[in-house]
Amino acid sequence: MRFHDLRHTHAALLIAAGVHPKVIQMRLGHSSYSTTMDLYGHLMPGIDDRAVDALEQMIDDHAPGSRRVEGPGDLGQEA
Repeated sequence: MRFHDLRHTHAALLIAAGVHPKVIQMRLGHSSYSTTMDLYGHLMPGIDDRAVDALEQMIDDHAPGSRRVEGPGDLGQEA
């Protein structure tokens, strides 16, 4: 096993754990976010689908007739 194999494994485990790519960039010492995404972006399948799901959930939670109410400092909780 080479050193860069360990770096790649480290990055892959962080991605699998849901760590934000900006944090991964800083941990690996990449000079730019683009470098990190170019090298490891392929390890994030379905990232767009998760973004769509999150937005749809937020819209549903705040739609008229929703059972959720917005409270100070949060996006809402069950009424």
